[in-house]
Amino acid sequence: MKKIVFTILLCGLLIFACGTTAAADDVWIAIDPTPDTAIGDTLILSGTTNAVPGTQLDIVVRPATLQVTSDYPAAFSGKATVIKGTAGISFWSVANDTAKMLADKYEVRVSDAVSGSSVTTYFNLCKEPISPSPSKEYQITLNPVVYPASGDSYLFSGTTSAPAGSVVLVDVGKIASTITGDSDHVFSLPLVYETSGVVTAGEHGINHWAIQSSLTPYRLAEPNVRYAAAAFLPEMPKTVSATRTISGSGSWTTVDAVADAATGDVITLSGTTNLPPGERITVEVYNVIPGPSPKKPDQPVFSKEILIESGSVWSAELDTEGIRMGTYTVVAADAPYFSGPVFSLALPKDRQWIAMDPIPFVTQNSSFTLSGTTGLDDGMQLLIEVLPRYFIDEVLAHDSKACYSLISGTSMTTVIVPGENNVNIWSVSIDTRNWTAETYVVKVVGIEVDVTAPRTEFELYPEHYVPPTNTEPPKETQAPGFAFVATLIAAAAAVMFTRK
Repeated sequence: MKKIVFTILLCGLLIFACGTTAAADDVWIAIDPTPDTAIGDTLILSGTTNAVPGTQLDIVVRPATLQVTSDYPAAFSGKATVIKGTAGISFWSVANDTAKMLADKYEVRVSDAVSGSSVTTYFNLCKEPISPSPSKEYQITLNPVVYPASGDSYLFSGTTSAPAGSVVLVDVGKIASTITGDSDHVFSLPLVYETSGVVTAGEHGINHWAIQSSLTPYRLAEPNVRYAAAAFLPEMPKTVSATRTISGSGSWTTVDAVADAATGDVITLSGTTNLPPGERITVEVYNVIPGPSPKKPDQPVFSKEILIESGSVWSAELDTEGIRMGTYTVVAADAPYFSGPVFSLALPKDRQWIAMDPIPFVTQNSSFTLSGTTGLDDGMQLLIEVLPRYFIDEVLAHDSKACYSLISGTSMTTVIVPGENNVNIWSVSIDTRNWTAETYVVKVVGIEVDVTAPRTEFELYPEHYVPPTNTEPPKETQAPGFAFVATLIAAAAAVMFTRK
């Protein structure tokens, strides 16, 4: 019986302790907006935290422009004691004289040695006094939103420079993007939840606000959707809203940004998820078809089932050999199309070329074929222009908007057709009816890729012009005659005479 009573008492003490101490992994620290300060003014640093009242936070201020090690002497270092607040949100603040500091950009780092939590911000220390802004712009912050205990709802809190009594609105919505670290303020409508609260008075011009909402994690349960909260001051239209991500009860997966590459490269796709290691997700890559509202193609160019690794991260190798040049997007775990990162595949430099075959003898009012080869993909388009040389070298050189319709020549497009070994083929039929007889320049340019064929010229002859034929018989090579042999003998004799 005594053992049972002791066990009950011990559990009670543990429950009490857990109820009064924030778990080390869940401790967060926030810094109030730090305005630019003039040398000689008192620098006031303050913020909020859910750390236990009495916790000593380490404050370090150092020049941000110096590449220094962690043991570099700081411009200011000290400690701030966490002071109990309301609704589980406590406060901290510290003041420092800037008279002996130099004008520079400074980094402020606030950390808790026990939990390892830290936060960083920056401010400028100026030589001249800071002039007040002619139009008051208030600031607002939103503290990290902690996942509530079972049966509880979310607590939203933060600080603001707005006066006490001001209204704070909090909107909760879905994050439209699945890109890792993408802007959390990108909401998709409609909103999931809205609530409001009132600003309470604080110290040093920094006031506080806290809202115990009725929103529970079970309302944020849509699969593969992340959520975010935005806090703003509706009565202060110039205020920029503050945002934070919220962990709901549903699963989600993000995709890291993907850098542009060349076809044939191997790209590493990766991301994060709240799914446990051992679970599997499907990762797909789709072509992005240009248009005002991109539509999902019927089939992906890449699809693979991925095993979630330790640390709830995933990765996959994408071999782009055989994938055409274009724009693509990554979709993970059945996320909405076009919500992930977008990247481009370009042709390798050694395939960005256009060549032209020799141009035959051409006369007026006839037809001939312009043709050539290229390393560009089949299905891509080329722009072919055939214009008089004088028009390109003289008219367009002085007037880029000169009227093309007043000259002979042509302009057309053609589609590249498949060849062999990445050497594809192009050709167009040219009709020279009503063209003037003169020298023409052929210009061949890629439409999807900025590549141009070397400049080529040809002569357009009059319709009945007949090119001259070479009627002179070829010169025959004759055997050496008597005179040539006599000359050699005389030269040899002269040499012998000289030696004697």
